[in-house]
Amino acid sequence: MQDGLQPPECFPLGEMTAEVFLRDYWQKKPCLLRAVWPGIETCLPIDADELAGIAADETADSRLISGTFDKRNWHVDYGPFDSQDYDKLGESDWTLLVQDVEKHYPPLKNWLSSFSFLPSWRLDDIMISFAAAGGSVGPHTDQYDVFLFQTSGKRRWYISDSYNPKLLEHEEIKVLQEFSEDQSWDLEPGDLLYLPPNIAHFGVALEPCLSYSVGLRAPARAELFADLAEWFAREDHQGGRYSDPDLGNQSTFAADPGEVNSEAIGRVQQLLNTTFPGNNAPEENPVLADWFCQFICAYRLNGTPAPAETSLSEIELHGLLADGSRLYRNPWSRFCWRNTGNSVCLYATGMKVDCEPTLAKLISKPGDELDLQAAGITFTPDVGRVLTALYNHGHLLFESD
Repeated sequence: MQDGLQPPECFPLGEMTAEVFLRDYWQKKPCLLRAVWPGIETCLPIDADELAGIAADETADSRLISGTFDKRNWHVDYGPFDSQDYDKLGESDWTLLVQDVEKHYPPLKNWLSSFSFLPSWRLDDIMISFAAAGGSVGPHTDQYDVFLFQTSGKRRWYISDSYNPKLLEHEEIKVLQEFSEDQSWDLEPGDLLYLPPNIAHFGVALEPCLSYSVGLRAPARAELFADLAEWFAREDHQGGRYSDPDLGNQSTFAADPGEVNSEAIGRVQQLLNTTFPGNNAPEENPVLADWFCQFICAYRLNGTPAPAETSLSEIELHGLLADGSRLYRNPWSRFCWRNTGNSVCLYATGMKVDCEPTLAKLISKPGDELDLQAAGITFTPDVGRVLTALYNHGHLLFESD
């Protein structure tokens, strides 16, 4: 493990226990944690120059935001960027933001394993931002939880407990028209700020600085419904159709042919309710559970794994492992698993497979290398079947890949 990639035991909550954090702060109020990674400046896995290198890649999701809240002169450009783009900006009032950095530098995924007190399938990505002095993206709110980790320089964060939700008229960024802080904190290298959803916040670089942020996935109800409809169409689970065999009953017939009466709405509701039978137990809602696990593995994913260029047999894959080849999770793949009652289903972006529970738990952990030996897993036919399927679909990789 290279310096800077293995967080200290105190990261990310410092002296606070996970129980206290989840009880008192999680999705309730902001939490400032000081010195959760002392000395981080000396062992940064990605510094400002390396971040600029990633932003030069056409596959990277990068933005340059310039302007100040006082002047209301926000401007957004989208990458890839070269050195001339930065030269035009000057020495103040701009920010470079790059999403999904752990996918471009996979060892950084090991940071996410430090957040094991949260469901791994809720973790989204690591965004890194470099800001010149005065750099900011303006006061705004997020619809998801975020951990803001200061890695170099100093940034001041202003927090508002209540705010006017009206936004400036800008097509590309959502900045609040008004903002009045209730409290502020200056973050130094090693400090971390947690913000729950819908908290107005405003960060301004006091000097050139680098910040890492870990965001959580929080799909909106509209997104869930939209994907569910597409999934039904794709999987051909159309179910039943609207019917009204009881029209002969005088009580169910509308007074006027053009009226949609309460009985008709009741039949629609009944049809929709039969989509997900049962009550609350997941094993009684297999359709809902199967759809959601596939949905959450693909939600907000900016790229999808490509199948292996050369498919392997289980014997060939076993031979590579026996010869010392190391297996890695594809950084663009996401994993989760669920207990179906009779077995365990492992989900990877775009596929699902029956899997032994211990292996499913190992694969679904955040991280880079998939170390079977360290987890005490031997290569059985079932293990070989799962690993080979995942490799051939592009969700696992050897170093040579």
